[in-house]
Amino acid sequence: MIGELLLRFIIYLPVGMLVIHISVSFAEVKNATLMKAFFAALIGAGLNLVFGEIPALGMLPALVFFITLMVYFRFIYRTTWRKASVVAIVYIVVSWVVGLAINVSF
Repeated sequence: MIGELLLRFIIYLPVGMLVIHISVSFAEVKNATLMKAFFAALIGAGLNLVFGEIPALGMLPALVFFITLMVYFRFIYRTTWRKASVVAIVYIVVSWVVGLAINVSF
């Protein structure tokens, strides 16, 4: 269990960092750096593991995950809600695809 969570975290961190950096650049957020993308991916990977392990409660964990990410991206990049939501949506979709790929491989 712990080994699987650690492996997921190790996979989500670099993939998330690249996805966040690319999506922030795509959304034309000013002052986008790889260091900010790293910290955003660090929090995103941790939240992904926490909310990914919650038993099926419908859409509530996904909604809380989206709102938390959006607020965090808005805070760390000091950008608009629209740009933060674009980055959060792209991150969640890619995380979902990576999660499916990880679950298929186990």
